[in-house]
Parts: sequence; C-alpha cells; structure tokens
Amino acid sequence: MKSKIFNALGILTASVLLTGCYEDKGNYDYTEIEELTITLPTAIEAMANAENVQFSPTVVSSATGKEISADDPNYEYDCRIYYTRTIDGISEVWYDINPDKKQDVDFFVEAPAGTYTLWYTARNKHTGIESHAKGSLRLISSVYEGWMVMSNNGADNTMRLDMIFTDSKGRELVAKGITGTKVTGLTDGTQIMYNPSMYAGKEFVNVLTKSGSYRVWDNMEILASSNLKLLDFIMPTVEGDAVHVSQIHYYASYGPTATACVTSVGNAYAITSSGAGASYEYPLNAESVGGDPTYRVAPVIGTSMARKGNSSSALFYDIDNKRFMGWSYYAPNKKLLFALNDNDEGQPQGLFSFNTGMDFVDMESTRFSDGLVYTVLQDNTGHRHVYGINLSGYNSIKKESAYDNLSGENFDTATDYAFHSKFPYMFYCKGNKVYSHGLVDNAAKDVLTLDGGETITLIKFNLYGNMQLDMLNKWKDEEFQNMQYKLIVCSSTGGENSGIVRFYNVDTNGKLTLYKEFKGLGEKIVDVTYRERRG
Repeated sequence: MKSKIFNALGILTASVLLTGCYEDKGNYDYTEIEELTITLPTAIEAMANAENVQFSPTVVSSATGKEISADDPNYEYDCRIYYTRTIDGISEVWYDINPDKKQDVDFFVEAPAGTYTLWYTARNKHTGIESHAKGSLRLISSVYEGWMVMSNNGADNTMRLDMIFTDSKGRELVAKGITGTKVTGLTDGTQIMYNPSMYAGKEFVNVLTKSGSYRVWDNMEILASSNLKLLDFIMPTVEGDAVHVSQIHYYASYGPTATACVTSVGNAYAITSSGAGASYEYPLNAESVGGDPTYRVAPVIGTSMARKGNSSSALFYDIDNKRFMGWSYYAPNKKLLFALNDNDEGQPQGLFSFNTGMDFVDMESTRFSDGLVYTVLQDNTGHRHVYGINLSGYNSIKKESAYDNLSGENFDTATDYAFHSKFPYMFYCKGNKVYSHGLVDNAAKDVLTLDGGETITLIKFNLYGNMQLDMLNKWKDEEFQNMQYKLIVCSSTGGENSGIVRFYNVDTNGKLTLYKEFKGLGEKIVDVTYRERRG
C-alpha cells in the first residue's frame, strides 16, 4: 500500500514541475544590482566650534559607471561621527552632521577638538540599495597644539598666555588670552611647563607665576581648584608659589622618574613617585628632613634633556652660600639636596669648584654631550663664567667644561642666555642685539641686530619634553623635529600687543637666518613652549 502511495505522489510532483516549465514565459529581470562606490577625502579638518565641516565625497554608480551628480534626486546621503551628545535628555552616540541628506557635507559641528571616526552612507531612494564608507574627521582647537607664549604686561606685569596655532587651512595664526577669566589678576609669569606624563590620564600644562601657579587641561582655562598648592603639595599652605618645574627622566616611557620644583621664595621640592596623586612633601633645602629651609636656591633647575631619558639627577644653585647643589632619585636620602664634592672620584679638579663663591645669573639644560647643563655665574669683578656640568648617567653629576675667559661684546652684561644642543655655541642678548659665540674658540660667530625700537626679552631653544619623541603625532615631519634647534628670539616695542616671536635657523658655523616671525603677542615675553601631542 505504501508503495502505491509513494508512486502516486511522484507522478503528481512530476506533473507540477512539467506544468511549471511549460508556463514559464521567460520574463525574469536580469538587471545587475547597483553598487555604489564612495571615496572620501583623506584629510577632513575644521576648527572646533569655529567653522563648518565641509567636504565633497565622490560617489560612483555601477549601473552607469559614472559619478553621481550632487543634485541627482534619486539618491540621499547620511553622515555621522562617533561622538555622544545629549539633546533634551536624549543621548545619541552617532552624531548626525548631515541632516539635509545632501551629497556634500557642510555643517557646524558642536564637538570638542579631537579626531573622530566618520561614517558616510549613500542610498538609492527607489531601490533601497546603499553603501558605506569609513573616514576620519579632525577638529582642531586654537589651544590644542602649538606654541604657547607667556608674557607680562603693563606696569603691574599682568600675565597673559597667547598661542600660535595652525588652522584647518594650514594658516599659522595667533590666539590671544587663551586662559579664560575664571582666575584673573595673575602677575609675574615665569614658565609654561608642558607635562607629558600619562599617569594623570593625559598631557597637561603648568602655568607658573609668582602670584599663583595652576594646572590647565585641553581648553587651557585656569580654575581656582587647579592651583598647584592644592593639587601637588601635601601642605597647601606652603610658602610661595611654584615658579619653575622640571622633570627627571631615567629611561621613563609613561611618566617622569621624578619631578622637581622651585618656589618664589627660593625653596626646592621633589615628587619622588611617578604615579598619579604623588605630592611634594618637605623642602629639600634644609639640614634635616622636615626641617625649616636654611638657604635659598635659584629659580631654575638643571636636568638632562636627552630623550629617551638617561639621568636620575637634578642640579640646583644655592644663592645664599653661592654653591652648586645636587639631587638624585637614587641618592641615599632623596628628601634633601646634597653638597657636591670637588674631591669625588673621576672629577677633573682643575676645572672649577662646586663652591664657586659667585652670583647666579642663568642656568640652561641641553642635550649637548648627552645631557649638559650650562650655568652662567658672575664673580666679584663683574666678569661672567660659564660652567658645564653633565647629568647623564645613573646618579651622576660631573664637571665637564669651564669657560673663564670669555670676552664677547656685552657678554658680562647680557640679559639672557641660550645654549645649543648640537654645537658648542652660546647665544646671549642685550637691548636689540643677539650674539652668537663659540665656546671652544671664544670667537664671535654672528651678531643679529633687530629694529632699534625693539628690546629683546627672551632667547631660548625649545627642546621637546616628551619621554619618547617618536611618539609625537608630528614626529615624522622633519621640519617639526628641527624646530627644537631653532633659536627663539622674543622682543617688544612696548605697549599692548607689541610682542614679537621670531624663529632663527642656526647653521654649523653659528650663523643666524630668520625662519618665521609672529607679531601681536603680549608685551614682555618671558617664555615660549610648544604644546606637544602624542600621536
């Protein structure tokens, strides 16, 4: 019986199939499914919260093999960036920056500076066929990366911080007064210290003045709650304010081995832990741990600027007893400075004495000779000397060079000094002149004379401070690398917005040639530092 049933079903199935074949009229649609190919610009940039994001993708249809025109009514487009924002209590993760659904994007994006993933969609409105392309959008802030310029203005030396930045069109512009108005009345600025430590989550900047010093983040706004006395000192009632901060790197890759600072009253401190939340404890310039300071130090700290780091030491100068003092992370007692001994093994005895008996003039850290610190001192006759002390190596502070008979024009009365990290050249300034001078041969190399109405307030080299320089997002740019070795000369003609920042190339013979010039900055420029960013 089962056999007969199966046979009947088989005949019925065959009949249906034959009927189907017989009724097939061959009316299938063999049209190829359309594919849309999207090409986005490789670099999409705009100034954050300042201008519209604008770009024009190329969209090609496989049906015609041609580019789809922007006004073709058969297509619509979406474009979103991966950024969470909240509107009327509703959060969206993918921020729609093309609500008009046009092919070309032209939209004011309200988002902070940064790099965002972009997702672009092209869609045929009739068939529903769509394709996608992933891109990148970089929103640039005038304070995100660039040259920070600190100046003191007017009779009361009001501190102002400006910034030289590059906009989305590649233009170099100046943003003035970038620290906001939450804290005002700061006077006598001393240093803008870029801090690359990632222990705090991201890089930050210390803005140091004699009337208060603060930590600022991405927007560079100064807040009362960010006073370094509250953030970095175990005792917020510490006397004075931090006026110079320097980091010690001993092959560190994520943060400094230690951080040292000097306050406006001449006390020295160190943070001996690289972790987040570590604080300055007792003054280092005392006879015993926890004791009162017994002498004052100069407002500058010498460190090796070799990168990757190669030193655990720092150099100080006791301005009361007129002697060099040392500090080391690996010293038996890292809570105090120690006197340097002329009789230490390996020290060249004839160069100079660490107990100089001379007045402090200047101290500059370099990469020369793998971490040489130059100090300018003045004896009781008014003549100045330059001493080179090498801080490279484990727990090492060694004499390396002494220049006691330098005889350059205005050398003994110069107002500022700078030292090259590749060549044994010294630079100093007075009035409207900058002098380039060879240390080894005691010979003038060049004299730069600015307009007679200008007064030079600062000369320096800006050595990048990151622990690993190849991690900087512009490091592949050779010109960016070379900016460290261009002499920065800052001058003023007096009055508001009269500050000028110039960068000079220095050749192997010590000759100076103008590279770039920026005007309209603060009056008396006291520091210029590059705000670095990791890639």
